[in-house]
Amino acid sequence: MSNLEQYLFQTIDNQQRKEAKSVFLVIEGIIIFILYFFIPEAIEVKSFLKLIDQWNMQPITEIQRISSSESCPYGYQALTAPFYGTNRYCMTWYTVKMGSCSKKENEDDNGYDDTVLWTKNFDQLGGFKICYKRDEQKRTYYDLQNDPLFQQGLYHFNQYSPEQNKLSNSLHNDNYDRFYFSVSGSDEPIVDLKLSFLPYPCLIENGERYKNKREISRIFAQPNSCKEKPFLSEDESENKLFKKVDNFQIQEYRVLDENGIFPKIDNYNPHRHDIKTIYDRDLFKNQYYHMFYQNYMKYSHECNSHKEFKVSEFVRLIKKFQELENLNYAILLVLFLAFLWTCWMNQHKHQILFKFMTLGYIFFAYYSIMAIFIQSDESHKIAQFIERKCIPDETASQSLLNIEEGMLSSRNFMMWTIPTLLIMKMVSEYFINF
Repeated sequence: MSNLEQYLFQTIDNQQRKEAKSVFLVIEGIIIFILYFFIPEAIEVKSFLKLIDQWNMQPITEIQRISSSESCPYGYQALTAPFYGTNRYCMTWYTVKMGSCSKKENEDDNGYDDTVLWTKNFDQLGGFKICYKRDEQKRTYYDLQNDPLFQQGLYHFNQYSPEQNKLSNSLHNDNYDRFYFSVSGSDEPIVDLKLSFLPYPCLIENGERYKNKREISRIFAQPNSCKEKPFLSEDESENKLFKKVDNFQIQEYRVLDENGIFPKIDNYNPHRHDIKTIYDRDLFKNQYYHMFYQNYMKYSHECNSHKEFKVSEFVRLIKKFQELENLNYAILLVLFLAFLWTCWMNQHKHQILFKFMTLGYIFFAYYSIMAIFIQSDESHKIAQFIERKCIPDETASQSLLNIEEGMLSSRNFMMWTIPTLLIMKMVSEYFINF
């Protein structure tokens, strides 16, 4: 074979290798992108972490109504009503529409767009405020769990406790001016109060807005949807974490009017528009805030009496799953950095061996991490908590089952999916470079 023929074959071979490298890099980038969306994640974990955080809070023991001109008494907090602000809308000489103005509208029609008002919380509720106080004894749910009287039930606890030590588990509205507690509801004290629109508030708000939830002008933003899907009913008409206070409502119009929302929007809009073409404030007269209360998530006293099933052990196990999720994301980040490293190293032919050695180090480092993970895997323990009914609530127990499935998926993701990807990468690099 002549030197010319050798040169041509070598050039063709190098060109084919270069094209193969590019194809494999594109495929690798796509796989890493797809893996990001397939990392096992249990939505229930975030809900349980929030419910667990509430165990560190003191229960609510008292509530009162005062004038808007007054401040809540010492030791009390004001209950606030959420206002979700306005959406971005465009105003020109002739029209008002949702969204941003086009370049032509800006130039020809003196159009401009903006989000007039952002989300706010108001404690002035139309002539009055609602103030609530938490337990003066500074007791948390952990403290109550260790109280022998509380272990016998909330009614028994209140029956034999001094007046200042009593706790409440449900909230009722006697009339517009007076509130009182009773102990006829759940056997867990109240940990949170919220003012919200029907059908329910959220434990964890999602980034998405509800669609057509309330019949108000379209320039006003709707409430956020809830992230705790496992605790919502199938038709999403009920949030099982919250109970509604009967016969209590606050007109939204009064709240927005007292806090000056309508004048702010009116002053922002140009006089060339009739304000009713932009929004109709009278629609808020048919919208009402309702009061909701939330009890502690109950943990079984029987479980807490055993060392291996204490409430602190349950908390540790839930938090560990969150750590495993974070570890999956961290490992995927390492794979992405290895992908960028490969892109850079492909530009330096004389460093192919060094690149291959680096991939080998990543592979063995990953399996070292996996060895530690396998030794500390405790996903099977969740089933034991469920069998013993440590969380008596059926909805919460079902969520625990989903968490167990999520932990198993997380383990499989770490043990099989990512190592398979690493092996495929090393094999492809070998055939392309040697």
